[in-house]
Amino acid sequence: GLLQTSNTGVHTLASTTFTGNLVYDDFVTTMFKASAFVARRGTWLMSSDVFCEVLKIKTTDGVPLFSNVNPGNLSGGQPGTILGRPIEVSEVMPGYANDGNAKPVFAYGDFKMLILGDRKRFAVDFSDDAGFENATRKMRVMERMAVAIPVPTAFAICKTKA
Repeated sequence: GLLQTSNTGVHTLASTTFTGNLVYDDFVTTMFKASAFVARRGTWLMSSDVFCEVLKIKTTDGVPLFSNVNPGNLSGGQPGTILGRPIEVSEVMPGYANDGNAKPVFAYGDFKMLILGDRKRFAVDFSDDAGFENATRKMRVMERMAVAIPVPTAFAICKTKA
């Protein structure tokens, strides 16, 4: 997957934890670890834990740096931005439990440059066993997908210090 790919740009934080250690420069540096073409059109991807930390970043005067940031997929309104680029919050991304040596914190890139493919055909199974007494039938649907990254420079990952 994206977080395990070794060819993407990587920015390393100064600490082994992201909690209380994210600064404005981490976002600028990560953005430009992706190719210059992507820096102008990418999207931020992070967990709600990381997003919470982003909202805590303040200037030296104590003013929140990202005070008007709201991720569109949480607020239901206009998508928020960091450095003018949209934010997506996903609980698939690592959060507080992932703090530690060389762990991914957030990603930036052009997600249109991912290729999704079938690893295993779509499968549907039915079972009468569990609902026999109630005359119900259970259905299970499974599909295995794979993600390929044909252009690794389309992405950058911010990680904690090793």
